[in-house]
Amino acid sequence: AWEYLDSLTGHVWPDHTGERIILQDCWRARNNRPLQDAVRSLLYKMGYEVVELPDNREKTTFDGEWLYKPVMPGNLKLAPKAFARIEPHVTLLSPEEQKARMVEYCSHLDGKVVVYCNACLTGLLDGGADAVHLMELLTGTEKR
Repeated sequence: AWEYLDSLTGHVWPDHTGERIILQDCWRARNNRPLQDAVRSLLYKMGYEVVELPDNREKTTFDGEWLYKPVMPGNLKLAPKAFARIEPHVTLLSPEEQKARMVEYCSHLDGKVVVYCNACLTGLLDGGADAVHLMELLTGTEKR
C-alpha cells in the first residue's frame, strides 16, 4: 500500500515542512526495503525531517507488543507458513510485563514518532510515546 501511495503523481500531501519526526520501523517489515523506502519517501514528500533510529530497517527488533502475545490460532490457520516463521520469535509476557517493556522502550524516544504498523502504534502509545500512524499524517486526520 505504501509503495502505491508513493507512486501517485500530482497528489498534494499535507505540508509539514520543517517538522522533525522519528521513524520507527516494524520488525515484520525489516526485510522489505521497497516498503521502507516508500515510507521514507512519503515522509519527505510531506516535508518532514526524518530522524532515523540506530536500530532501523533490517536491524529493528520492535513490533509493539505483538511479539509478546500468543500467535492467534486464526492467523496460524489463515497463513500457516508465515506465522510458523514468526512463532519462534514470540516471547510470551504478561500484560504488565508488556506494558513495562513498552515504557522502557519509549523512554529513549525524544519527540514525535511515526509508524506504519498498527501493532507498533499501539505499543508506542501504551509506552507513553507521542506516536502517530503514517496514514493519519497522509490524510491530515491526526488526532493528537
